[in-house]
Amino acid sequence: MDAKDQTSISRWDAGIACAISLAMGGVLTSVMLIGSNIPLKCIEGGNAADWLGAAGAWVIGLAAAYYARQSHVHRVEEAEREAQRILRKSVALLTATFGATVKVVGLNGMAARFKETIEGGRPMAWQFENLMNLMESSLNEIVLPDDTMALLDTEAVTKLALINGMLGTLRQYIWRGRKFFDGYAENLRAPIDDPDLALIDEIYRGLEEVVEYRTAFVESVVTGIHNLRQAPIK
Repeated sequence: MDAKDQTSISRWDAGIACAISLAMGGVLTSVMLIGSNIPLKCIEGGNAADWLGAAGAWVIGLAAAYYARQSHVHRVEEAEREAQRILRKSVALLTATFGATVKVVGLNGMAARFKETIEGGRPMAWQFENLMNLMESSLNEIVLPDDTMALLDTEAVTKLALINGMLGTLRQYIWRGRKFFDGYAENLRAPIDDPDLALIDEIYRGLEEVVEYRTAFVESVVTGIHNLRQAPIK
């Protein structure tokens, strides 16, 4: 609520308070006039206690209606603020999590293109080197901002840890491939040997797992957002 709204509500409250005060003043004045044998025409011949009780009930009813209305207005405003807060959380979560993990999809695409290139055969050394070069820049740990991490539930945090664990394993695979790659230096068109061929198979399996973890992570985030939007507003 901005300063303008607060000011307008304060003026409204003041106006209602003045009206109630004026009404109470009128009631008390009437009673005083009746008690001093100078009755007002509008209550002439009436019982002062009856008039006082009726007027008091009217004033109390007016005050109750006013505060009920104000309570409803505040509940509506609070619901609107809560809806906006949830929307901001949802957008922040989706933007951060999808943006940070989209590289996993790219890694899987690299492996798919690599398989198409070698057409099921034994890759040559230069092809293996290209695969390692392309993958290496996308294997860094996924780090989300602290404010985004604070919005993730336990399941989503666990899934993110699994993604980062597998990315670390893939980094180790690349390190192993480079460690012994000098043996191909004289002939990059030579087929890779059996240990490196087995290593490529491990890379394939690792990529499949990290894609599965990423899918599960995104599903956890979406479920968390759905639960957030379904939570009752107190």
